[in-house]
Amino acid sequence: ESRPAGLEMMKMAFLRHWSSFRFLDEQSQKKWVGAVRWLWCANTSLWERVVLRPRVVGVFADIVERQLVQLLGRFRQEKGNVVLQKALPDSRKEKFLKYLEGSHLTLGEMITEIDGTHRLPEPQHPDLKAWLQRNARLLWQGWDRKRAWRLNELRRSSSHGGADISEQDAVELYDLSVWFINQLCGG
Repeated sequence: ESRPAGLEMMKMAFLRHWSSFRFLDEQSQKKWVGAVRWLWCANTSLWERVVLRPRVVGVFADIVERQLVQLLGRFRQEKGNVVLQKALPDSRKEKFLKYLEGSHLTLGEMITEIDGTHRLPEPQHPDLKAWLQRNARLLWQGWDRKRAWRLNELRRSSSHGGADISEQDAVELYDLSVWFINQLCGG
């Protein structure tokens, strides 16, 4: 933000070369560009990059989490009461049902719920499966559980203080975040 011309130039490059970027809200776009610039474009010393890389690269997974929160928030708003009415009283302790009542889900918990919609022969939450098939078709059809869980694993590594994340893992976390955003936004 201290260099608005640079921010706008990088945003324009992302908008031109990555169509899903336009679906991110303004704050997420700024954070994404800032993290990319800091990690791979800025005149930051090697020591600073190594020390702060885990925290900065975690921004990408944070943005994925924010997009998933918005998606599942729409489900909660549109179908939450219907699902809760169908639920058996003793199942109300289940994490997803608590979420529908207003609690929070972590990135890993949201991945678990989406993964559960692919469970055979019967999905864990059929209403969520049907809703995702209609409202997040690319995410549901292109679901890759290994990629999703790897993103979560790298995000955990980047968010725990004292953890180190290699340049290779930083690039992988970036690539997985782009993949996830593409699945969510259709780019």
